Amino acid sequence: MAQVREITIKLDPAGQAIPGCWVTDNGYTISQVNRPGHQYAVTRPTQSLPFGYSPVLEEILQLIEADIEASEVSA
Repeated sequence: MAQVREITIKLDPAGQAIPGCWVTDNGYTISQVNRPGHQYAVTRPTQSLPFGYSPVLEEILQLIEADIEASEVSA
């Protein structure tokens, strides 16, 4: 099973921390959002729009792991 091993603060091109934004070792971006019922959004590497939302960070990690597994099966 694919796992997210590390989450670090995401930096902008100038090297400054982006508030409420993190990147996984797999290249997925996790961001805090201001949507009813959702606290986090997740975006695939190289994409600009989120593919999943959740009020719980652990569910975001599960979404990422499932997405990685699905992409490995279809490859």
